[in-house]
Amino acid sequence: MTKPTALVTNDDGIDSYFLQVLVRRLQEKFDVIVAAPAKEQSWTGRSMTRRDPVSVKEFTGLDVPAWIIDGTPTDCVNIALESLVNNCRPDIVVSGINLGMNVTLPMILASGTVAGALEAAFWGIPSIAFSQNILSEEYDAVRKVKGHKPSRARDDVDISSGLAAEMAFELLNESLPRLTFPNINFAAGIEPDTPVENTRPGCPFVGGLFAPPDSEGTSRFRFRHEVFDNQPEDTDVSCLQRGHTSRVLLDYSILGSNRSS
Repeated sequence: MTKPTALVTNDDGIDSYFLQVLVRRLQEKFDVIVAAPAKEQSWTGRSMTRRDPVSVKEFTGLDVPAWIIDGTPTDCVNIALESLVNNCRPDIVVSGINLGMNVTLPMILASGTVAGALEAAFWGIPSIAFSQNILSEEYDAVRKVKGHKPSRARDDVDISSGLAAEMAFELLNESLPRLTFPNINFAAGIEPDTPVENTRPGCPFVGGLFAPPDSEGTSRFRFRHEVFDNQPEDTDVSCLQRGHTSRVLLDYSILGSNRSS
């Protein structure tokens, strides 16, 4: 029996363990194609590379057809769908698994992971975005090695990748409106039976994201996790704080409601 085809991307780079383990688990249910960035593209949102050329090369580090693309997640999906899949339209686009969470409206709008799924939605292809929450005290060390060294986060994604493959396969049987797709955030410490909650995006006031310029006039990005405190119980970030998996159905269809079909 022919398997459905999944196109996979992310925003952490094609060398991320979190992407690679997801690819392996997806292969149990899908024929998999990968088009992922050459380097980390976190917080790039739906940006596209307009002025500069984009390098596209075959990648042999995975046992599936794969390309390493020196651009954003949106570039990757756009280029793959137009030029790389050999007229074999994928049945689904899977973006992730992201190193760290993508919850609340400010982060969702900035997320390259979510943007990869959104690009597929513009093409009318079912899509889904996955992120794995990582404890703040572990995050920098995990990010530095792209998840490849033993850690609690690596143990978590070994579990969440299997759940993600199941969710992606189940999504094929859902009939969602155009420009609507799930954004899934797995909790730190996840177990195979961790509850999944349908939630909504939190909307905290994030405020300044850059430290004051130093003596050389350089300002650097910083993020304060306390902005997530005291969010309503039914939000995605509160769900993660309870140790549960958050499922938000991102619905962009209302923005395109006047679009001719």
